[in-house]
Amino acid sequence: MRWPLLVCIWSALAINANAQAIWANGTQRGIELLWLPPRDGALPERYVIMRAAASSNRWSIAGSVMRSTSNDSLIAHRIADAAQLDSSHRERFNEHLERMFFANPRALSRALGTYFHDTTTTPLAEYDYQIWAGSTLIATLYGVTSHQRALPKPPSWIRVRQRAQCIELWWQTDSARIFGITGYALYRARNGESPIRLIERPISIVGLEQDTLASAFVRDCTPGASGTIGYYVAALDVFGNEGRPSIVEVMRRSQAPSPPTIVRAEIGNPLALHVRGDRTTARPLLRTSDTHKWFLSEWQWRDSLLLVTVPERCADALAVTIVHGTDSLASWIGIPTIVPLFDTTTPPRPTFAELQHDGDHAHIRWCAASAADIAGYLLERQLLSDTTRHFIIGTNYVDTNTENVRYRVFAVDAHGNISEPTPQFAGSTSAIAAPELLSVTSSRSGTVLVWRVPPRTARVAVNRYDDSSATPLTIALLPGAACRYVDRTPGAQRATYQIVTLDSSGNWSRPSERRSAHTPHQHCRPPAFDSAVYRDGVVVLYWTATHQGEFLLERSSSGSEEVFVLARFNSGTQRFVDDTLEGGGQYTYRLRCIGSSDHEATSCTITIPP
Repeated sequence: MRWPLLVCIWSALAINANAQAIWANGTQRGIELLWLPPRDGALPERYVIMRAAASSNRWSIAGSVMRSTSNDSLIAHRIADAAQLDSSHRERFNEHLERMFFANPRALSRALGTYFHDTTTTPLAEYDYQIWAGSTLIATLYGVTSHQRALPKPPSWIRVRQRAQCIELWWQTDSARIFGITGYALYRARNGESPIRLIERPISIVGLEQDTLASAFVRDCTPGASGTIGYYVAALDVFGNEGRPSIVEVMRRSQAPSPPTIVRAEIGNPLALHVRGDRTTARPLLRTSDTHKWFLSEWQWRDSLLLVTVPERCADALAVTIVHGTDSLASWIGIPTIVPLFDTTTPPRPTFAELQHDGDHAHIRWCAASAADIAGYLLERQLLSDTTRHFIIGTNYVDTNTENVRYRVFAVDAHGNISEPTPQFAGSTSAIAAPELLSVTSSRSGTVLVWRVPPRTARVAVNRYDDSSATPLTIALLPGAACRYVDRTPGAQRATYQIVTLDSSGNWSRPSERRSAHTPHQHCRPPAFDSAVYRDGVVVLYWTATHQGEFLLERSSSGSEEVFVLARFNSGTQRFVDDTLEGGGQYTYRLRCIGSSDHEATSCTITIPP
């Protein structure tokens, strides 16, 4: 079950081409500009403002401004030390400077010399601006209209609910700083009357900040009779302009049911949320600390316990809130609870490991695991009953050349999770690592073989054992990058197959295990797909984890018989991102146990827009 949420974002007063924050707006006399100083190095003493007619790229000096030298300025005592700060202290200085700016934009800008009023413009003409500090371009913005004041956009995603005798309002402020919003004005109208200001002073954006989720929350507990109450929320920008308000209405009741609230959270996967209150039609919304998008995860109720599945993630915190309503209309959204996360996802194992002898030494090498947060590898060394493990940062290890030693390699991620091991390989053998024959399946076009080869493979030999033959027949010799072959020989459905590889030095590998299309595969049940989502040019697949076995993820497209093997997973994996799509069309994804046939697989189909 997935519930899309539409999140509106305010548009900027002017488009900023650089990373430095800059805002502009028209006035009765021309154009006002405010900007923040550069985040690195000393604070400039003088700025030069360059101006050009919109899109003309013909720049000329519009004026210059100097930083205030007044000893009474609050910032003057810190300016001298700004250039000598190290990176961590500099970052805290910049954060403090920005908070001071949004608390009083014009006053601080004049003290820093980051305010300019251009009064030499032509009314209703558009201009581009550049801000320079010496030879450094600080900021650029385009398309500012002179003498025409632009008002900030109404706040987005406002929600309201009654809780006990109070009315609670909540709205997003994620992009407030980006677009120069410094605060909000709040008004209330009862039963169709004229609105009155609910809070005398504007709500400052500085007081609404949170580490993981930027949001505004107001509680109105003014006693009043039942009926319809309208609330008006308007944004205020750095120039003091108050924009058009957003309007939301709520029916106040004398007795309101207690909405569900999160009492406490127990970290894990699933995330256990202890909830108090009426949970009818309530569901959880999640947002990780590294994204501004909300998503609806899988969940289930167990009395007053809400179990929420946390997908694979790289964030270190999660904002969790409860939504009340239907799939198409939310009556209210609760206040987010910030929950720290600890990654418990098992990383993929190294794809291959091999051993090569060099005199008295054995060189063990393996391919890196595909996860982005791999911290290192565990090499397990087993000699008779003695087993030791070595933590290794790289992907190779040199050991004493000893017979009867067996090795396995595990991947370890940055959170301490350990992967499944590679197949054991012995120190007494001189052959390179054997390839893995992943699956042999029958199809209308023939017998399809899929395999994975060791690193540094130059050629791949496909051997077939017929029922009447005791020796293999090499039916194909393929390039080292090949990973799939279709045997179209009539009557070969009962044959068994084997893969052997050859490296660039002419060394043959150990052969893979033999498989046929009828080789039974025990103790594996393919997982069922939960959803397939297309966004930002990729397809994200979710499925329910199984308890045992390994399986393949395959993809086919409409109008083609080609089947691509995308990945091999163990039973704990629940998510995959397919970023290899080249265009629109209809795609079918299949999950099947290694060695099983197509009719035993689970599948889902998604249509991608052109």
